[in-house]
Amino acid sequence: MAFSTSEERDKMTGQGLNAVRNLYNQWSDEERGKYALVEVNLKNFQYYNAKYGKEFGDFILELVYQVIERLVEGRGFVNHTYADTFHFFIEYEELPGKTDDDCLLDSFLMDLLQTVFLYDHPTLYKNIFLSVGVILPRFLHGDFEQLIFKLGVTRKSCPHIHSRVNSYEIYTDEKYAGYIRKLDLAKRLTFARVNNEFQLYVQPKVDIRTNKIVGGEVLMRWSQSGDVPLREYLALLVEFEEIYVVDKILFRTACKYLKEGLDQNRPRVPLSFNITNLALLLRNSHQEYVSVMEEIGVPSQYIEMEVLEDVTFQDNERIPEILRYFKEKHVRCSLDDFGTGNSSFAFLLNGDIDAIKLDRIFFRGELTPKRKVLLRQLFEIGRNVGVDVIAEGVEDQVYIDYLREIGGTVVQGFYYYKPMPLEEFQALLDQQEEQEQPHT
Repeated sequence: MAFSTSEERDKMTGQGLNAVRNLYNQWSDEERGKYALVEVNLKNFQYYNAKYGKEFGDFILELVYQVIERLVEGRGFVNHTYADTFHFFIEYEELPGKTDDDCLLDSFLMDLLQTVFLYDHPTLYKNIFLSVGVILPRFLHGDFEQLIFKLGVTRKSCPHIHSRVNSYEIYTDEKYAGYIRKLDLAKRLTFARVNNEFQLYVQPKVDIRTNKIVGGEVLMRWSQSGDVPLREYLALLVEFEEIYVVDKILFRTACKYLKEGLDQNRPRVPLSFNITNLALLLRNSHQEYVSVMEEIGVPSQYIEMEVLEDVTFQDNERIPEILRYFKEKHVRCSLDDFGTGNSSFAFLLNGDIDAIKLDRIFFRGELTPKRKVLLRQLFEIGRNVGVDVIAEGVEDQVYIDYLREIGGTVVQGFYYYKPMPLEEFQALLDQQEEQEQPHT
């Protein structure tokens, strides 16, 4: 079914989704199988509306509408459905031997993106970016409202949705199932936070000169994670900004553990805590952490804050201020994942850092001559600038031996211990203290 007259199109323009919905519902399954359903959104439309006014914004909407209208003429239907979003049907043939992307670009998408992007206007030339979602004919069936929802999810799931580039995404059942799984997992994580399912784990830090535990890094594990890997649920906690709340709960728990043990003369060692970039940059979390420490009464020498190395030191004035604040409160600060980001030496030059934790990348694979030189120099730099160097992620004896040779002292890694529940960590400390007692 084609739409060849402007009268037919004009009748359906301006009716929001109703026109698109009515058309879809009129079609048989056979007719639906000839068309792709497309959602187009103007990425930077609000900017033009704000800077140049509504009249210019309307001009852009009309421009994009006319481009799509010419594109689908005689082979589809377009409607400006709402705000800066358009929907259209267009005849589409899936060709054997060609990928969906190739078919889509050759059929109409490349023409659409280039025509809008290269529109000859002093303000708009190469400065209009479209976000496009597409449902191909083989998936164009079932409830219309559900299709529109899937189409929106598809478009917004493109990795480049927030970039100043044209972007598109093609619907598949697998992608949609992944979206549902992600939100289901996010829901479970909120439930887990409310019901205290996140447990405090500790990975011991060991002095390689004595093989004794001298500290530990506090980590988080989900007791009901099932087959959901740590990396996946941790990433979602960060994405949905729940990690900050979970971290604060675990920090309070750890502070109580330290205080109770010290009051009872039980063995305790300093604990370090990761402070996420989200918390570090967007909230006054540094003050909240110190407030909890002081409220519970934990001596500051038992607390260390670990800043992630991918924080951009140079571009954020708050980082030095936060580090100085911790310093004033006599709280040690270390730089985690040293060597993986772009701020390592900026922290050494300008930050109040007490220690750096060499990332596990330095200790993977063979201990080559080049690796030996690099490690030796990093430890030498640390000594010369008065910063402790901790080796993290060490798993092999050969690295332990070499770290001893170059003056390394503290190691955190599977060679000694994996992360463990707090109770197991305390049992190790109790055992260590018992072994240190003189025998009668």
